Amino acid sequence: MREVRSTPPQLDASGLGSPDKVWSSLCDKDEKFRRNRDFFDKHPKVKPEMRAMLIEWLMEVCADRRLHRETFHLCIDYMDRYMDKVANVDPSKLQLIASTTLVIATKVEEIYPPKIYEIAEYTDGSCSETAIRDMEEIMLQKLNWECSPITAAHWLSLFLQLMNANEITEYSETPEAPKRQRVESFTPSTSFASALPAGRGHLPRVIDWFDAEDEEVNDENIPVVFEEDDSRRCISPRNCTELLEISYLDRHVYPDQRCIIPKLMRDEFVRLSKILDLIILDVESLNFKYSELAAALVFCCYEPEHLIQEITGFRASQLVKVRLFVESFVRYCECLEPAGVTIPYFCDVHRDDFHNIQTHVHKAIEHVHEIKTIRELSERRRKENEEAAFRHRKRKLCEYSTT
Repeated sequence: MREVRSTPPQLDASGLGSPDKVWSSLCDKDEKFRRNRDFFDKHPKVKPEMRAMLIEWLMEVCADRRLHRETFHLCIDYMDRYMDKVANVDPSKLQLIASTTLVIATKVEEIYPPKIYEIAEYTDGSCSETAIRDMEEIMLQKLNWECSPITAAHWLSLFLQLMNANEITEYSETPEAPKRQRVESFTPSTSFASALPAGRGHLPRVIDWFDAEDEEVNDENIPVVFEEDDSRRCISPRNCTELLEISYLDRHVYPDQRCIIPKLMRDEFVRLSKILDLIILDVESLNFKYSELAAALVFCCYEPEHLIQEITGFRASQLVKVRLFVESFVRYCECLEPAGVTIPYFCDVHRDDFHNIQTHVHKAIEHVHEIKTIRELSERRRKENEEAAFRHRKRKLCEYSTT
């Protein structure tokens, strides 16, 4: 039976119903679409390295076509679930399967999905348009037409949005008299802060809630978490009347009579999404649910821990294994890009959507192999230390018993 996760108090289900029911529905869906690490047993000729190569190919195609991160993660979900539903797939059919997942995912997520023949062109002639169409029908039947999982990227986006709500505004029956309950702010974790350049005890600045040319911001009304100079802010305007006049679509603000959730921390989303892309590439990620991967990533990058537990619904004790797995990726990526990540620019994409566009991680498979090697060495060293400590205690006990 699934363990109940408490609903984050920052969650606003305006227009959807009870926050508890919405959260429960998300958790139920996460459990329903849990993947199976053992599907390789059904395919003797398919190796985990082949899956990684397919995912990197999908990442490259999505980046080239300016597709969304969610589209990329949907492709991976369809591929893993399809492989679990069938048996004895020949490696020569893997690119056809990957191409088909891309066709389905773009139809689900993209406003203007590419044509099938355009996707077929990326296969260098190995997959025809007809073959992709036929496989699309087969795959949808195997997936039981269930094409809307809550992906790890979706969970990460939700957690970061809830994290940015450092102030919850509770309205009384009259909107003119709002009540405010302050919520503690989040800071980078110790491991993440240690990777920042010397003299900078903070994160790079995220895109501010307001654009300077659009709105005049009163600094006195904005709580700043870090230093004013080049720091990240978790802000919530105190002027609720002014806030409610902001376009809800434009600013990602969700007002109702209970609370307000601010927009996503976009540069942090880009940085963590790149780490998540490498995590998903590793076959060991199949051992965990999407929400567990996203929550562990947030746990590894931010503190205080009790607030991370609040927004994710997970207790730290529930994520021990997945945090050990994710921690190696976080530490590796901190060394790779210690100064932070810049939001990429796309000339043919609206600026409010830059952070949602999938990017290609150069030499992704090589990075995953290095991380795996580091993780294995770390695990071996940990076991050796435990054995040495055990022998030391045993020797001390023998010495004590002989005296």
